[in-house]
Amino acid sequence: MDMSQYQELFVSETQEHLQAMNEAILELERGEEVGSPLAQLFRSAHTIKGMAATMGYDDLSHLAHDLEDLMDRVRKGDLTVTPPLVDLLFTVVDAIQSMVEDIAAGRESRVDLPSLLAQIGSYGSASIPSPDEPSPVAEATAEPGAEQTLAVHVTLQADCALKSVRAFMVSKRLGELGRVVGYSPSEDDLAQENFDREFTVFLSTTAPAAEVERAVQSIAEVESVQAIAGRDEESLPSPQAELLTVEEPGSAKPAFTAAPRPASAPAVAQNVRVNVRHLDALVNLTGELVISRSRLKRVIKDGDAERLAEAMEDHTQIISRLQEAVLQVRMVPVSYVFNRFPRMVRDLLKKEGKEADLIIEGADIELDRSILERLGDPLLHLLRNAVDHGLEPPEERERLGKPRRGVIRLSARRERGQAVIEVSDDGRGLSREDIVRRTIEQGIITPERATDLSDEQVYMFICNPGFSTSEQVTEVSGRGVGMGVVKEQVSALRGMLEIHSVEGQGTTFLMHIPLTLAIIQALLVGVGDESYAVPLSYVERTVLVEAGGVKRVHRWQMTTLDGEVIPLFHLGEMLDVPDYSRDGGSAYVLIVRRGQQAVGLVADAILGKEEVVVKPLRGFLGEITGVSGATILGGGQVVLILDVPALLQELR
Repeated sequence: MDMSQYQELFVSETQEHLQAMNEAILELERGEEVGSPLAQLFRSAHTIKGMAATMGYDDLSHLAHDLEDLMDRVRKGDLTVTPPLVDLLFTVVDAIQSMVEDIAAGRESRVDLPSLLAQIGSYGSASIPSPDEPSPVAEATAEPGAEQTLAVHVTLQADCALKSVRAFMVSKRLGELGRVVGYSPSEDDLAQENFDREFTVFLSTTAPAAEVERAVQSIAEVESVQAIAGRDEESLPSPQAELLTVEEPGSAKPAFTAAPRPASAPAVAQNVRVNVRHLDALVNLTGELVISRSRLKRVIKDGDAERLAEAMEDHTQIISRLQEAVLQVRMVPVSYVFNRFPRMVRDLLKKEGKEADLIIEGADIELDRSILERLGDPLLHLLRNAVDHGLEPPEERERLGKPRRGVIRLSARRERGQAVIEVSDDGRGLSREDIVRRTIEQGIITPERATDLSDEQVYMFICNPGFSTSEQVTEVSGRGVGMGVVKEQVSALRGMLEIHSVEGQGTTFLMHIPLTLAIIQALLVGVGDESYAVPLSYVERTVLVEAGGVKRVHRWQMTTLDGEVIPLFHLGEMLDVPDYSRDGGSAYVLIVRRGQQAVGLVADAILGKEEVVVKPLRGFLGEITGVSGATILGGGQVVLILDVPALLQELR
């Protein structure tokens, strides 16, 4: 049976289990109740093992099996959860992740599987005493401390899945006790599994035979082992056995590696889980659409105008509901992306020598999948920034009177038809003076201009390409690239980035993102002879400002609305539209916000509200500042969709 058709599904489901395993290991590391995360690890490892075996990925199945064995030792109390064990568990999960990626890409595995299996099998074995009595022959060895040659006869269990891997583990373990000087059968035969269940390793060592037996017996799937002194003629290497020349007697380098296994055809997982109720809704609406079509045909044939209008109204409602149902299928909880980061943050904190808790909130908020997938990079850079730039080392936090462990918060919420993604920390915060000094040094602004800028405007300079407040370049940051990527990605999503900070208390980054990029509610406005669409998610309200309500302060036009002073900017001037209204009479104003500041965008006319399909602009058109796409109205007119955050950014 050809299983390659299921490879994409296998990769997708395995990724989900790997995510669950990472979360379970993090729970174990935090010292929470062991039973639940341990059970999750067992379930995920067992499922991966079964799926991999079904697909024919024997190496992956065997690695998952050995992970189960390791967890079983924890469950039985033979091992306790310690930092080295947690590190080993993460190493195994990373190896499984790498193997799955290799399967998806159709390439040879990059994982040194025999070495990893040996590491799993030997973990904690030195602390486990063996009650087994040494063999009578083993007792007749050389005097303690004298080097001797032992013939270590090993028999594997009948159901051993990967004999070459077990042979490698035996060889590696014996290499830790002395020098491996030969094999029977040969190295190549062992690597290619050209043997039954028995093989012999010849070891030159000062260790007692009993200790050698105990070391090998602790390896999984070893049925029996017997170490015989090499001075017995029958135990010496036969002419067919392979003798090794060891250049470095103290080297623990393995004498052979398991034969590589062929990789599968390339595949990339592009799946999303859909709730059955969404599919049921689609089926029901499709049925209603078929009925409505039949009704329309009959009414058109009868020529009844009144009934035709009624049928068209019903048909339009069904199409709207169908459109909503289709869009709902594309919606995915932000946990799809958020859950990738606890492990990454943990590793970064450990590398930087810092301590913090990552708190995730609002993970059930749903976004369009196409948006969510593009949020990964901005969130990655913001979290790395929080760890490297934001948080202080534990000792410094204690000197400042802060808790030793910091807090990094990753949250999502909905506001006015948008999603707001927040990344914050309780660390150093941003220094306005440092940022201003760097911008002046780099010639971005003049000292005079710096005094006119608000704190939020100054903080946005950290998004400039090449700008960094880090004194030295590290693997995490310092090159001035990360925040530039964040700004570019948020702008590409027609979103808006805000930065708030209090020096000494922490920094908060807010990304305002549309829920979907496909179909939006838009306000159509007239500017001169042109029409534009403004996404309604950015518009707080529209007002008609009479001529007397507009005041000029220096070079700015201002108006007062509900006690708040609002600067006014005409879209005709911002978009360089010819023949826009300059008569100074009453004006239609769209109230939008730039951070905490309300801003009024002036249009010549408000044409109405419509639901529009967003079409991206290609080539040089996609590089026009202030325009995020285009749409086609019912009459065939092409209308540009304004990128409000980009326009507001230009006002800076």
